Amino acid sequence: KEKWVDDGRFSLYDNTSAAVFTVIIRDLSEQDSGTYQCASDISWSKDSYTE
Repeated sequence: KEKWVDDGRFSLYDNTSAAVFTVIIRDLSEQDSGTYQCASDISWSKDSYTE
C-alpha cells in the first residue's frame, strides 16, 4: 500500500510496490545543517540506511 505522510516541513512517502521510501525536508536553513539519517525496518530484508 502506498502512503504519504505530511507534517509541515517533513513529508514521507512509502511506495511499497516499488520498494522505495522517500523523505522530503522543506525550507532548510543554516540552522538545519548537520547529519541526517534515514532507515527502514523491514522484517524480511537486510537493514539499510542512508546518510
